[in-house]
Amino acid sequence: MDVLFVGSQPFAGMNRRPQQLARGLAAAGRRVVYLDPAHPFGLQGDAGGFAPEAPGASGVTAPAQRLWVVPPRGGARPGRWGWDSRAGWKAWASQVAALLAEGFSGTLFGVRAAGQPGEAVPSDFRPQAAIVDHPAMLSTVRAALPATLVFDCLEDPPAPARSRTLAAAYEEELERGLALVDGIVAVNRYLLESWERRLRPEAARTVIEHGVDAALFRPANEELRRLARERLGLPAERRVAAFLGRIDARISFEDLEHILETDPGMHLLLLGEVGSEGEAILRRLARGRVTALGLLRQSEAAALLPAADLLLIPYRREPEMETLRGLKLYEYLATGLPVVASFRRGLKALRELLYLYTTWGELDEALRRACAEPSDGELRSGRIAVAREADWTLRAAAFSAFLEQAARSRPA
Repeated sequence: MDVLFVGSQPFAGMNRRPQQLARGLAAAGRRVVYLDPAHPFGLQGDAGGFAPEAPGASGVTAPAQRLWVVPPRGGARPGRWGWDSRAGWKAWASQVAALLAEGFSGTLFGVRAAGQPGEAVPSDFRPQAAIVDHPAMLSTVRAALPATLVFDCLEDPPAPARSRTLAAAYEEELERGLALVDGIVAVNRYLLESWERRLRPEAARTVIEHGVDAALFRPANEELRRLARERLGLPAERRVAAFLGRIDARISFEDLEHILETDPGMHLLLLGEVGSEGEAILRRLARGRVTALGLLRQSEAAALLPAADLLLIPYRREPEMETLRGLKLYEYLATGLPVVASFRRGLKALRELLYLYTTWGELDEALRRACAEPSDGELRSGRIAVAREADWTLRAAAFSAFLEQAARSRPA
């Protein structure tokens, strides 16, 4: 089966779900073409992100057999519009339509981030399945291809905390687009339950959660802790709480400030891109007690996580974030370190392995228990075992099997 990915993220950005699944499907024997939006990874108009011209930024540099990454028409970038506007969605949809209308075989399009440089997509490539991860692209792909159409949910609407209008627009696109698909893959059962009414009765549906790159995110130990702290210049006796991910309006500044105020010996380690809202958060936190490193290669972030004594998911407790887990969850669990997270429905299934809180009193208790947790206890081994079952190789195998199921559900 030939598979077309219509991405909403540049392939050469972080090595996230779309890239992992594309590479996994190719490794499983599928021929895969990834249509790459090639916008700067990061803030709208932010040239400081990992741009597609530098694929090494993601760590995705090794040639991948059976995987081709196709940029916008003629190799030109579609502009610095980002994904924080409906205009951005329309701009990429028009590029996708043009690509599909012209075809992408022969030598018209080069390969940028995977496959041998300059290698052309095979002339006999004919997608039998198309995977779309943004609902605004569904109608475009449905109109252009007779392939099995699958929507892979990347989890949360774009920038829900920053723009209610954009979140509402995303819902409108879902309402229109999900009626067109032959299958849907949701990252948790809550999202699948909330969206099923929009599907055709015969459409295939399943839950395939996010995964973890087990080669990068490994169980923390004293040696990895020592090496990470040496790189960061943090003393061995300092208590460290780390957060991996984008620092933006989803993060509760109040929770971070409370942690620093109630524990004078705690240091915050923030590993991830800092948005404009994140910059405001950092300005309000205690100077000298926060290390913010900005956007990192995944391999670098994985090497620095063991510096922490505990890991944080301090998201605001808002309705639109109730199902959010994020890619970081299984990456956290793979380290075996204690995880302190604000309570959300999406985390309930793993509550025995996490320290969840809804109030500052519960946060204080969660931090106390996390810091006192033995480094060789059952909770640690339980987290590592769960992460081992979430390896991206296994996720890609499940996705490959689902494509066959979705193909069988297509109307004759």
